[in-house]
Amino acid sequence: MRSKHRKAKWMTQSVLRAVKLKQNLWKKYLESSSRADYAAYIKQCIYTSNALKKAHHEYEEKLIINFKDKPKLFYSYIRKNQKVKTGISKLLKSDWTLTEDGDETAVVLQSFFNSVFVHEDSSQLPAFPSRVEANDVLCDITFSREDVLKKIHRLKMWSLPSPDKFTLRY
Repeated sequence: MRSKHRKAKWMTQSVLRAVKLKQNLWKKYLESSSRADYAAYIKQCIYTSNALKKAHHEYEEKLIINFKDKPKLFYSYIRKNQKVKTGISKLLKSDWTLTEDGDETAVVLQSFFNSVFVHEDSSQLPAFPSRVEANDVLCDITFSREDVLKKIHRLKMWSLPSPDKFTLRY
C-alpha cells in the first residue's frame, strides 16, 4: 500500500537519507538523554537543513535551465507554489446570507458597483473637434520581409503571447 504523502520533486535520495538519519538520532537522544547524542543530533540538523536548501535550490535552477525545453514543468511548479489561489469567494448579501454560486456573487458585485458609481447626464458633454481630416487615410504602408524578421528577432523568448496567442515558439 502506498503512502498518502508524496515526496517533493526536488527531494533527492541523499536528502532523504539525511532526514531519516536526523529522525533516528532524535529517537536515540530521547532514549539515552546524553549530551553526545544531542550534539550528534544538532550536527545532523544543520547538515540536513543545508542539504534541503541546496537540493531545493538545485531543482529550481534545473527548472530555469530547462525552461525552453520544458516550460510546462516550470509553470506547473510556479502554479503549485503560488500563495494566492484564484477563485470566487462567497459574499454577504443584503439579507445577511452568503452567496451560493458565481451568478449570485456577480449580482451582489453589480449592485454594489451600481450604488458606488455616479450616473451622469450624457447629453451635457462638450463637443470635441476632430483631429483627423476626412481625406487622411493610411493606405500605402509597406513592410519588407527583413523589417518584420528584424522585429521578430528582437522579441524576448520569455515574453507573453500576443492577443492572437502567437508566441516565439511557433
